[in-house]
Amino acid sequence: MKSTFSQYSGIMRLFVSISVLILSASVAPAAVYYVDAAAAPGGTGSSWATAFNDLQAALGAVAPGDEIWVVQGTYLPTNMAGPRDVSFVLVDGVALLGGFDGTETSADQADPPAHPTVLSADIGLAGDPTDNCYHVLLADGTGDGALVKGFIIRHGYADGGAVLPHAHHGGGLYIDGVSPTVERCVFKQNYAEGYGGAVAIWGIDIEPKFRYCRLLWNHGAEGGALFNHAEYSQDPAYRPLVLSCFFRGNTAGAGGAIYTDAAYEEPNLVGIRILNSIMTGNQVEYNGGAVRMPAEDQAAKLGEVEIVNCTIARNIALNPLWPLGYGGGTWGGDSDTDMYNTVFWRNEDLDGLVESSQISSAGGADIQYNSIFNWVSLGGATNSELQPDFVGPPTDYSLLSTSLLIDAGSVPLLHVDIVAEGLDFARLPRRVDDPATTDTGDGSAPVVDIGAHEYQPPWLPDLGDMNCDGAVDFFDIDGFVLAVTDPPGYAAAYPDCDIMLADINEDGAVDFFDISAFMACVTSGGCP
Repeated sequence: MKSTFSQYSGIMRLFVSISVLILSASVAPAAVYYVDAAAAPGGTGSSWATAFNDLQAALGAVAPGDEIWVVQGTYLPTNMAGPRDVSFVLVDGVALLGGFDGTETSADQADPPAHPTVLSADIGLAGDPTDNCYHVLLADGTGDGALVKGFIIRHGYADGGAVLPHAHHGGGLYIDGVSPTVERCVFKQNYAEGYGGAVAIWGIDIEPKFRYCRLLWNHGAEGGALFNHAEYSQDPAYRPLVLSCFFRGNTAGAGGAIYTDAAYEEPNLVGIRILNSIMTGNQVEYNGGAVRMPAEDQAAKLGEVEIVNCTIARNIALNPLWPLGYGGGTWGGDSDTDMYNTVFWRNEDLDGLVESSQISSAGGADIQYNSIFNWVSLGGATNSELQPDFVGPPTDYSLLSTSLLIDAGSVPLLHVDIVAEGLDFARLPRRVDDPATTDTGDGSAPVVDIGAHEYQPPWLPDLGDMNCDGAVDFFDIDGFVLAVTDPPGYAAAYPDCDIMLADINEDGAVDFFDISAFMACVTSGGCP
């Protein structure tokens, strides 16, 4: 019997190893086009040595499924001082990737922080925004399924409403009718005289996504950083997703970080998902220092708005010239608005730092398991005012070990998209138990923390690190096979490790259903 078991384990080990090797060979895109602003003219874009020196040339050559790799540097939509209606137009199904140094052989080798790649609208007199392009990026009926990753997008100046219908919205990116994904991008110093200083979204039944982006110092009349008017007719899955994004220093008349609109005509609705995100230091003159939603009297046209596991801190709604300004944190909402597991901390409006300065005019919104500064009774007894003990606001809202937000949220109220991502704002595991903290939240362990950051006990190894050496790699295969086939054997071989590190799919069990996920972790050097 022992021999049979040993043979079985050996076969399984071989299967896992072979599968990992197969998965290690990444699937190549249909074609890769290379762009380097310093390249010689006349390149074909087929390699780094023959790179295009103009990003527009690459955008004109691609087909769905292709990728464009762009070397660090600054790229303008046109090299002429006008016309201002020129933009980088997204192409359906094409990945536009920045952060390269010109030597990479895999897209995973791109490093945007080390190799800043700038898409700028500053085509005219340097420093004079009034002659800049209206939009840096344009996805007006094109760009469905496109990916934009690893860029700094700046200096769009959308003040051309008299020229084009959309030219006074979305200085950084204007979206209408399509669903691109924008990941690890910085939207910086963009302007719109209308809606959405950095981003404006329009359309019906679309699902644009913004993941791990930073939106800084943008201005719009409504929606300093992002304005949303994406309507859906039946399925609330068709709503923009804002996941693990950072909003700071944006300004507007209303909705300093985000303004989500109401539908123009019934039965359509407008909604949005705001998850794992931080909004701090944003300011408006009227309502919604961080987020402005329609009021309850517009409920027939307001869809599902979800604010889950966010940190909304030190935003201001205050008009210095008139006695106006309400909802330093959020303003508006109705019975289809959910606010869960979120920190509302020291947001300010005309009334100071009171409870209603954190969440104002929320109507019948479902408000549960939040930490609300100067909380009195809003939302009921699952809410409270907890001492957050942030590491270093306003730039670092991660949690000290003394924070009362640790293990104080609600697991059942975690958003399905957060569960699927499995990570917090900092791309660290979302549900982590702190043995030194008593669980005060709701649901099975590990209980989620309140806010965008999950506290990470310093000794905790990563999921999939079966030998606890600090890396997820081929050396973890033996330990993983033991964990699945012989748990006592794993405990004996790795006494300082937790067998639940093999629960890669996080369903609470270590079993054969974790194999494919583990293989993906090994091939990518860590679990997502």
